[in-house]
Amino acid sequence: MHLAEKGRQRPGGKTTVMKRLRSFLRRNTLISSSIASILFSAIAGLGNYIIQVFTNRNLSAADFGDYTVLMGFLAIATMPITAVLFFVIRSVASSRGAIAARRIISLCVFFVSISLAAAAVLVLFSGWLARNMQIRSQSGFTFLAAIVVLSTVTTIVSGALFGRKKGFSVNASIMVSVIVRLLLTVIFVAAGFTFAFAMWSALLPYLVLAALFVLFLVRSFPGMRSSDAFSASGLQWVFSNIAGLLPLMAVYTICMAVMQIDVVLAKRFLSADDAGAFATVTILGKVLALLPSMIGPLLFARISAAGKSRTKRRHLRDTFLVNAFVVGGGLIFIALFARPLIVLQFTERYSDVAPLVSLYAVGAACLSFTNLFCNYLSACRKYWPLYVYIVFIAAFYLIVRGIHLSVSDLVTVSVLFQASILVFTAVVFFIMRRAQLICEVPAKGI
Repeated sequence: MHLAEKGRQRPGGKTTVMKRLRSFLRRNTLISSSIASILFSAIAGLGNYIIQVFTNRNLSAADFGDYTVLMGFLAIATMPITAVLFFVIRSVASSRGAIAARRIISLCVFFVSISLAAAAVLVLFSGWLARNMQIRSQSGFTFLAAIVVLSTVTTIVSGALFGRKKGFSVNASIMVSVIVRLLLTVIFVAAGFTFAFAMWSALLPYLVLAALFVLFLVRSFPGMRSSDAFSASGLQWVFSNIAGLLPLMAVYTICMAVMQIDVVLAKRFLSADDAGAFATVTILGKVLALLPSMIGPLLFARISAAGKSRTKRRHLRDTFLVNAFVVGGGLIFIALFARPLIVLQFTERYSDVAPLVSLYAVGAACLSFTNLFCNYLSACRKYWPLYVYIVFIAAFYLIVRGIHLSVSDLVTVSVLFQASILVFTAVVFFIMRRAQLICEVPAKGI
Protein backbone atom coordinates (compact mmCIF):
# COMPACT_ATOMS: atom_id res chain seq x y z
CA MET A 1 0.00 0.00 0.00
CA HIS A 2 2.80 2.37 0.93
CA LEU A 3 4.62 1.72 -2.35
CA ALA A 4 1.43 2.20 -4.32
CA GLU A 5 0.83 5.55 -2.65
CA LYS A 6 4.40 6.66 -3.45
CA GLY A 7 3.89 5.63 -7.07
CA ARG A 8 0.74 7.70 -7.22
CA GLN A 9 2.48 10.70 -5.70
CA ARG A 10 5.24 10.92 -8.29
CA PRO A 11 3.08 12.20 -11.14
CA GLY A 12 1.60 14.75 -8.75
CA GLY A 13 5.10 15.89 -7.82
CA LYS A 14 6.01 16.33 -11.45
CA THR A 15 2.77 18.20 -12.04
CA THR A 16 3.56 20.54 -9.16
CA VAL A 17 7.01 21.28 -10.61
CA MET A 18 5.50 22.01 -14.03
CA LYS A 19 2.89 24.28 -12.47
CA ARG A 20 5.57 26.19 -10.61
CA LEU A 21 7.61 26.50 -13.79
CA ARG A 22 4.62 27.77 -15.76
CA SER A 23 3.79 30.20 -12.95
CA PHE A 24 7.40 31.46 -12.92
CA LEU A 25 7.40 32.01 -16.70
CA ARG A 26 4.05 33.83 -16.52
CA ARG A 27 5.43 36.19 -13.87
CA ASN A 28 8.71 36.71 -15.71
CA THR A 29 7.46 37.38 -19.20
CA LEU A 30 10.78 38.74 -20.42
CA ILE A 31 12.49 35.45 -19.54
CA SER A 32 9.77 33.37 -21.21
CA SER A 33 9.81 35.62 -24.29
CA SER A 34 13.60 35.42 -24.45
CA ILE A 35 13.54 31.62 -24.23
CA ALA A 36 10.88 31.43 -26.96
CA SER A 37 12.88 33.76 -29.20
CA ILE A 38 16.05 31.73 -28.71
CA LEU A 39 14.22 28.47 -29.48
CA PHE A 40 12.82 29.97 -32.67
CA SER A 41 16.26 31.32 -33.56
CA ALA A 42 17.77 27.89 -32.93
CA ILE A 43 15.29 26.18 -35.29
CA ALA A 44 15.94 28.75 -38.01
CA GLY A 45 19.65 28.50 -37.30
CA LEU A 46 19.56 24.72 -37.73
CA GLY A 47 18.04 25.20 -41.16
CA ASN A 48 20.66 27.79 -42.05
CA TYR A 49 23.40 25.49 -40.75
CA ILE A 50 22.27 22.70 -43.07
CA ILE A 51 22.36 25.25 -45.90
CA GLN A 52 25.90 26.20 -44.89
CA VAL A 53 26.93 22.55 -44.94
CA PHE A 54 25.74 22.19 -48.54
CA THR A 55 27.24 25.53 -49.52
CA ASN A 56 30.64 25.11 -47.92
CA ARG A 57 31.18 21.51 -48.99
CA ASN A 58 30.46 22.37 -52.63
CA LEU A 59 32.41 25.64 -53.01
CA SER A 60 36.14 25.97 -53.48
CA ALA A 61 38.14 27.64 -50.71
CA ALA A 62 38.42 30.86 -52.72
CA ASP A 63 34.70 30.94 -53.61
CA PHE A 64 33.77 30.20 -50.00
CA GLY A 65 35.98 33.10 -48.87
CA ASP A 66 34.30 35.43 -51.38
CA TYR A 67 30.84 34.28 -50.32
CA THR A 68 31.60 34.71 -46.60
CA VAL A 69 33.00 38.22 -46.91
CA LEU A 70 30.04 39.29 -49.08
CA MET A 71 27.62 38.02 -46.44
CA GLY A 72 29.59 39.94 -43.80
CA PHE A 73 29.51 43.05 -45.98
CA LEU A 74 25.76 42.60 -46.41
CA ALA A 75 25.25 42.38 -42.64
CA ILE A 76 27.06 45.70 -42.18
CA ALA A 77 25.27 47.36 -45.12
CA THR A 78 21.80 46.40 -43.85
CA MET A 79 22.41 47.16 -40.18
CA PRO A 80 21.20 50.81 -40.26
CA ILE A 81 17.71 49.74 -41.33
CA THR A 82 17.49 47.41 -38.31
CA ALA A 83 17.14 50.49 -36.10
CA VAL A 84 13.96 51.37 -38.01
CA LEU A 85 12.34 48.14 -36.78
CA PHE A 86 11.85 49.51 -33.27
CA PHE A 87 10.44 52.77 -34.56
CA VAL A 88 7.92 50.98 -36.79
CA ILE A 89 6.77 48.71 -33.97
CA ARG A 90 6.02 51.64 -31.67
CA SER A 91 4.47 53.76 -34.43
CA VAL A 92 2.06 51.02 -35.44
CA ALA A 93 1.24 49.96 -31.89
CA SER A 94 0.29 53.53 -30.97
CA SER A 95 -1.95 54.12 -34.01
CA ARG A 96 -5.01 52.54 -35.53
CA GLY A 97 -6.77 52.17 -38.85
CA ALA A 98 -5.98 54.59 -41.66
CA ILE A 99 -3.31 56.42 -39.64
CA ALA A 100 -1.30 53.22 -39.13
CA ALA A 101 -1.66 52.31 -42.82
CA ARG A 102 -0.45 55.76 -43.92
CA ARG A 103 2.55 55.57 -41.60
CA ILE A 104 3.58 52.14 -42.88
CA ILE A 105 3.34 53.13 -46.54
CA SER A 106 5.17 56.41 -45.92
CA LEU A 107 7.97 54.61 -44.09
CA CYS A 108 8.25 52.10 -46.92
CA VAL A 109 8.40 54.82 -49.59
CA PHE A 110 10.98 56.84 -47.66
CA PHE A 111 13.36 54.05 -46.70
CA VAL A 112 12.99 51.97 -49.87
CA SER A 113 13.93 55.09 -51.85
CA ILE A 114 17.07 55.42 -49.75
CA SER A 115 17.88 51.72 -50.17
CA LEU A 116 17.45 51.99 -53.95
CA ALA A 117 19.95 54.85 -54.01
CA ALA A 118 22.36 52.86 -51.83
CA ALA A 119 21.93 49.83 -54.11
CA ALA A 120 22.75 51.96 -57.15
CA VAL A 121 25.93 53.22 -55.47
CA LEU A 122 26.87 49.65 -54.55
CA VAL A 123 26.53 48.50 -58.16
CA LEU A 124 28.36 51.59 -59.45
CA PHE A 125 31.38 50.95 -57.21
CA SER A 126 31.24 47.14 -57.40
CA GLY A 127 34.43 46.94 -59.46
CA TRP A 128 36.41 49.05 -57.00
CA LEU A 129 35.03 47.12 -54.03
CA ALA A 130 35.82 43.77 -55.66
CA ARG A 131 39.44 44.79 -56.29
CA ASN A 132 40.01 46.14 -52.77
CA MET A 133 38.32 43.20 -51.05
CA GLN A 134 40.04 40.73 -53.40
CA ILE A 135 36.75 39.27 -54.63
CA ARG A 136 37.08 37.72 -58.06
CA SER A 137 33.53 38.34 -59.28
CA GLN A 138 32.01 41.79 -58.90
CA SER A 139 28.58 40.38 -59.82
CA GLY A 140 28.23 39.40 -56.16
CA PHE A 141 27.67 43.06 -55.31
CA THR A 142 24.74 43.20 -57.73
CA PHE A 143 23.12 40.40 -55.76
CA LEU A 144 23.85 42.30 -52.54
CA ALA A 145 22.24 45.44 -53.96
CA ALA A 146 18.99 43.56 -54.62
CA ILE A 147 19.09 41.98 -51.15
CA VAL A 148 19.58 45.42 -49.54
CA VAL A 149 16.35 46.68 -51.11
CA LEU A 150 14.37 43.55 -50.20
CA SER A 151 15.79 43.57 -46.68
CA THR A 152 14.52 47.13 -46.24
CA VAL A 153 11.02 46.08 -47.26
CA THR A 154 10.97 43.01 -45.00
CA THR A 155 12.30 44.95 -42.00
CA ILE A 156 9.62 47.66 -42.20
CA VAL A 157 6.79 45.22 -42.87
CA SER A 158 7.86 42.86 -40.08
CA GLY A 159 7.95 45.84 -37.70
CA ALA A 160 4.38 46.68 -38.70
CA LEU A 161 3.27 43.09 -38.10
CA PHE A 162 4.97 42.97 -34.70
CA GLY A 163 3.25 46.24 -33.85
CA ARG A 164 -0.07 44.62 -34.70
CA LYS A 165 0.90 41.62 -32.51
CA LYS A 166 1.25 39.36 -35.54
CA GLY A 167 4.53 37.85 -34.45
CA PHE A 168 3.42 34.37 -35.47
CA SER A 169 2.97 35.57 -39.06
CA VAL A 170 6.50 36.95 -39.06
CA ASN A 171 8.01 33.78 -37.60
CA ALA A 172 6.06 31.51 -39.93
CA SER A 173 7.14 33.54 -42.95
CA ILE A 174 10.79 33.37 -41.91
CA MET A 175 10.55 29.61 -41.48
CA VAL A 176 9.05 29.29 -44.97
CA SER A 177 11.90 31.37 -46.42
CA VAL A 178 14.47 29.12 -44.70
CA ILE A 179 12.76 26.03 -46.15
CA VAL A 180 12.73 27.64 -49.62
CA ARG A 181 16.43 28.44 -49.36
CA LEU A 182 17.19 24.90 -48.25
CA LEU A 183 15.29 23.45 -51.21
CA LEU A 184 17.00 25.85 -53.63
CA THR A 185 20.39 24.89 -52.23
CA VAL A 186 19.68 21.18 -52.71
CA ILE A 187 18.52 21.82 -56.29
CA PHE A 188 21.56 23.95 -57.08
CA VAL A 189 23.91 21.35 -55.60
CA ALA A 190 22.35 18.74 -57.89
CA ALA A 191 22.85 21.12 -60.84
CA GLY A 192 26.51 21.74 -59.97
CA PHE A 193 26.96 24.29 -57.20
CA THR A 194 28.88 27.47 -58.06
CA PHE A 195 29.42 30.90 -56.55
CA ALA A 196 26.54 32.28 -58.64
CA PHE A 197 24.20 29.56 -57.37
CA ALA A 198 25.19 30.42 -53.79
CA MET A 199 24.24 34.06 -54.37
CA TRP A 200 20.93 33.10 -56.02
CA SER A 201 20.09 30.87 -53.05
CA ALA A 202 20.63 33.90 -50.80
CA LEU A 203 18.55 36.30 -52.93
CA LEU A 204 15.45 34.30 -53.90
CA PRO A 205 14.30 33.53 -50.32
CA TYR A 206 14.21 37.29 -49.67
CA LEU A 207 11.72 37.58 -52.54
CA VAL A 208 9.58 34.85 -50.98
CA LEU A 209 9.82 36.47 -47.53
CA ALA A 210 8.90 39.92 -48.87
CA ALA A 211 5.88 38.48 -50.72
CA LEU A 212 4.61 36.65 -47.61
CA PHE A 213 5.14 39.70 -45.38
CA VAL A 214 3.22 41.95 -47.77
CA LEU A 215 0.40 39.40 -47.98
CA PHE A 216 0.05 39.30 -44.20
CA LEU A 217 0.38 43.08 -44.04
CA VAL A 218 -2.50 43.73 -46.44
CA ARG A 219 -4.68 41.26 -44.51
CA SER A 220 -3.80 42.89 -41.17
CA PHE A 221 -4.27 46.47 -42.38
CA PRO A 222 -7.35 46.72 -44.63
CA GLY A 223 -6.79 50.49 -44.82
CA MET A 224 -3.77 49.91 -47.05
CA ARG A 225 -6.11 49.04 -49.91
CA SER A 226 -7.52 52.56 -49.81
CA SER A 227 -6.55 54.94 -52.62
CA ASP A 228 -5.56 57.66 -50.12
CA ALA A 229 -3.35 55.41 -48.00
CA PHE A 230 -0.29 57.29 -49.26
CA SER A 231 -0.32 61.02 -48.63
CA ALA A 232 2.03 63.96 -48.21
CA SER A 233 1.08 64.18 -44.53
CA GLY A 234 2.49 60.69 -44.01
CA LEU A 235 5.85 61.71 -45.44
CA GLN A 236 5.80 64.88 -43.33
CA TRP A 237 5.33 62.70 -40.27
CA VAL A 238 8.38 60.62 -41.27
CA PHE A 239 10.52 63.74 -41.77
CA SER A 240 9.43 65.17 -38.42
CA ASN A 241 10.49 61.98 -36.58
CA ILE A 242 13.59 60.98 -38.54
CA ALA A 243 16.00 62.88 -36.27
CA GLY A 244 15.40 60.41 -33.45
CA LEU A 245 16.38 57.53 -35.72
CA LEU A 246 19.79 58.80 -36.74
CA PRO A 247 21.65 57.99 -33.48
CA LEU A 248 20.15 54.49 -33.42
CA MET A 249 21.10 53.86 -37.03
CA ALA A 250 24.66 54.98 -36.30
CA VAL A 251 24.90 52.85 -33.15
CA TYR A 252 23.56 49.66 -34.73
CA THR A 253 25.87 50.11 -37.74
CA ILE A 254 28.85 50.42 -35.40
CA CYS A 255 27.76 47.34 -33.42
CA MET A 256 27.43 45.27 -36.58
CA ALA A 257 30.85 46.47 -37.70
CA VAL A 258 32.22 45.15 -34.40
CA MET A 259 30.60 41.81 -35.19
CA GLN A 260 31.83 41.48 -38.78
CA ILE A 261 35.06 43.49 -39.06
CA ASP A 262 37.33 40.51 -38.42
CA VAL A 263 35.96 38.53 -41.37
CA VAL A 264 36.27 41.51 -43.70
CA LEU A 265 39.87 42.17 -42.63
CA ALA A 266 40.75 38.49 -42.92
CA LYS A 267 39.67 38.57 -46.56
CA ARG A 268 41.60 41.78 -47.11
CA PHE A 269 44.92 40.83 -45.49
CA LEU A 270 45.09 37.01 -45.52
CA SER A 271 45.58 34.65 -48.43
CA ALA A 272 42.50 33.05 -49.98
CA ASP A 273 43.07 29.74 -48.17
CA ASP A 274 43.78 31.39 -44.82
CA ALA A 275 40.73 33.64 -45.19
CA GLY A 276 38.62 30.53 -45.84
CA ALA A 277 40.08 28.86 -42.75
CA PHE A 278 39.36 31.93 -40.63
CA ALA A 279 35.81 32.08 -41.98
CA THR A 280 35.39 28.44 -40.93
CA VAL A 281 36.37 29.35 -37.37
CA THR A 282 34.04 32.36 -37.21
CA ILE A 283 30.96 30.62 -38.62
CA LEU A 284 30.86 28.12 -35.77
CA GLY A 285 32.15 30.47 -33.08
CA LYS A 286 29.74 33.31 -33.84
CA VAL A 287 26.75 31.09 -33.20
CA LEU A 288 27.21 32.12 -29.55
CA ALA A 289 26.85 35.77 -30.52
CA LEU A 290 24.01 35.34 -33.01
CA LEU A 291 21.80 32.88 -31.14
CA PRO A 292 21.15 35.12 -28.10
CA SER A 293 20.88 38.23 -30.33
CA MET A 294 17.10 37.69 -30.51
CA ILE A 295 16.95 38.82 -26.86
CA GLY A 296 18.23 42.31 -27.73
CA PRO A 297 15.04 43.76 -29.25
CA LEU A 298 12.98 42.35 -26.35
CA LEU A 299 15.27 44.05 -23.83
CA PHE A 300 15.20 47.30 -25.80
CA ALA A 301 11.41 47.42 -25.78
CA ARG A 302 11.14 46.63 -22.05
CA ILE A 303 13.77 49.19 -21.03
CA SER A 304 12.19 51.86 -23.22
CA ALA A 305 8.84 51.35 -21.50
CA ALA A 306 10.19 50.96 -17.96
CA GLY A 307 9.95 53.98 -15.68
CA LYS A 308 11.90 52.90 -12.60
CA SER A 309 15.60 52.14 -12.50
CA ARG A 310 14.92 49.02 -10.38
CA THR A 311 12.67 47.63 -13.11
CA LYS A 312 15.33 48.24 -15.72
CA ARG A 313 17.96 46.50 -13.66
CA ARG A 314 15.65 43.51 -13.23
CA HIS A 315 15.11 43.31 -16.99
CA LEU A 316 18.86 43.44 -17.60
CA ARG A 317 19.44 40.78 -14.94
CA ASP A 318 16.83 38.46 -16.44
CA THR A 319 18.29 38.71 -19.94
CA PHE A 320 21.82 38.24 -18.61
CA LEU A 321 20.73 35.04 -16.86
CA VAL A 322 19.16 33.61 -20.01
CA ASN A 323 22.14 34.69 -22.09
CA ALA A 324 24.63 33.18 -19.63
CA PHE A 325 22.75 29.86 -19.67
CA VAL A 326 22.69 29.71 -23.48
CA VAL A 327 26.29 30.86 -23.92
CA GLY A 328 27.61 28.53 -21.20
CA GLY A 329 25.94 25.52 -22.78
CA GLY A 330 27.18 26.63 -26.20
CA LEU A 331 30.80 26.88 -25.03
CA ILE A 332 30.66 23.34 -23.65
CA PHE A 333 29.05 22.05 -26.85
CA ILE A 334 31.63 23.71 -29.10
CA ALA A 335 34.51 22.46 -26.95
CA LEU A 336 33.23 18.89 -27.32
CA PHE A 337 32.03 18.84 -30.92
CA ALA A 338 33.98 21.52 -32.82
CA ARG A 339 36.07 19.05 -34.81
CA PRO A 340 33.26 16.71 -35.99
CA LEU A 341 31.13 19.74 -36.90
CA ILE A 342 33.95 21.18 -38.99
CA VAL A 343 34.53 17.86 -40.73
CA LEU A 344 30.80 17.54 -41.41
CA GLN A 345 30.52 21.05 -42.80
CA PHE A 346 33.87 21.56 -44.50
CA THR A 347 35.35 18.03 -44.85
CA GLU A 348 38.88 17.36 -43.59
CA ARG A 349 40.48 20.36 -45.34
CA TYR A 350 39.86 22.68 -42.35
CA SER A 351 39.99 20.14 -39.51
CA ASP A 352 43.28 21.60 -38.25
CA VAL A 353 41.55 24.83 -37.16
CA ALA A 354 39.18 23.00 -34.78
CA PRO A 355 41.12 24.02 -31.62
CA LEU A 356 40.78 27.68 -32.65
CA VAL A 357 36.97 27.47 -32.69
CA SER A 358 36.74 27.11 -28.91
CA LEU A 359 39.04 30.11 -28.42
CA TYR A 360 37.07 32.23 -30.87
CA ALA A 361 33.80 31.17 -29.20
CA VAL A 362 34.99 32.89 -26.00
CA GLY A 363 35.21 36.17 -27.92
CA ALA A 364 31.80 35.55 -29.46
CA ALA A 365 30.39 35.00 -25.97
CA CYS A 366 31.78 38.40 -25.00
CA LEU A 367 29.96 39.91 -27.99
CA SER A 368 26.66 38.40 -26.84
CA PHE A 369 26.89 40.21 -23.48
CA THR A 370 28.09 43.40 -25.18
CA ASN A 371 24.96 43.26 -27.34
CA LEU A 372 22.75 43.33 -24.24
CA PHE A 373 24.61 46.36 -22.85
CA CYS A 374 24.24 48.08 -26.23
CA ASN A 375 20.47 47.57 -26.27
CA TYR A 376 20.16 48.78 -22.69
CA LEU A 377 22.18 51.96 -23.29
CA SER A 378 20.42 52.64 -26.60
CA ALA A 379 17.00 52.33 -24.96
CA CYS A 380 18.13 54.92 -22.40
CA ARG A 381 19.52 57.10 -25.22
CA LYS A 382 23.05 56.94 -23.81
CA TYR A 383 24.89 56.58 -27.10
CA TRP A 384 28.34 58.02 -26.46
CA PRO A 385 29.92 54.82 -25.01
CA LEU A 386 28.89 53.00 -28.17
CA TYR A 387 30.45 55.66 -30.40
CA VAL A 388 33.78 54.90 -28.68
CA TYR A 389 33.69 51.48 -30.36
CA ILE A 390 35.00 53.27 -33.46
CA VAL A 391 38.31 53.74 -31.63
CA PHE A 392 38.49 50.00 -30.91
CA ILE A 393 37.65 49.18 -34.54
CA ALA A 394 40.34 51.56 -35.80
CA ALA A 395 42.94 50.06 -33.45
CA PHE A 396 41.98 46.54 -34.54
CA TYR A 397 42.31 47.55 -38.19
CA LEU A 398 45.74 49.12 -37.68
CA ILE A 399 47.04 46.05 -35.83
CA VAL A 400 45.86 43.64 -38.52
CA ARG A 401 47.17 45.88 -41.28
CA GLY A 402 50.52 46.58 -39.66
CA ILE A 403 51.45 43.05 -38.59
CA HIS A 404 51.57 39.97 -40.78
CA LEU A 405 49.24 37.61 -38.93
CA SER A 406 48.56 33.91 -39.29
CA VAL A 407 45.08 32.47 -38.83
CA SER A 408 45.75 31.61 -35.19
CA ASP A 409 47.22 35.08 -34.56
CA LEU A 410 44.15 36.76 -36.05
CA VAL A 411 41.85 34.60 -33.89
CA THR A 412 43.78 35.65 -30.77
CA VAL A 413 43.71 39.35 -31.70
CA SER A 414 39.98 39.11 -32.52
CA VAL A 415 39.20 37.58 -29.12
CA LEU A 416 41.20 40.30 -27.35
CA PHE A 417 39.33 42.93 -29.40
CA GLN A 418 35.94 41.46 -28.50
CA ALA A 419 36.81 41.02 -24.81
CA SER A 420 38.20 44.55 -24.50
CA ILE A 421 34.96 46.02 -25.85
CA LEU A 422 32.93 44.06 -23.29
CA VAL A 423 35.19 45.18 -20.44
CA PHE A 424 35.00 48.81 -21.58
CA THR A 425 31.21 48.73 -21.92
CA ALA A 426 30.68 47.01 -18.56
CA VAL A 427 32.96 49.45 -16.73
CA VAL A 428 31.30 52.49 -18.31
CA PHE A 429 27.84 51.08 -17.62
CA PHE A 430 28.47 50.49 -13.90
CA ILE A 431 30.14 53.90 -13.51
CA MET A 432 27.15 55.61 -15.17
CA ARG A 433 24.69 53.64 -13.07
CA ARG A 434 26.55 54.42 -9.85
CA ALA A 435 26.62 58.11 -10.80
CA GLN A 436 22.89 57.90 -11.69
CA LEU A 437 23.56 59.03 -15.25
CA ILE A 438 21.22 56.43 -16.78
CA CYS A 439 17.72 57.77 -17.31
CA GLU A 440 15.03 57.13 -14.69
CA VAL A 441 12.15 57.77 -17.09
CA PRO A 442 11.44 56.10 -20.43
CA ALA A 443 12.93 57.91 -23.39
CA LYS A 444 10.46 59.60 -25.69
CA GLY A 445 10.17 58.50 -29.28
CA ILE A 446 12.51 55.82 -30.36
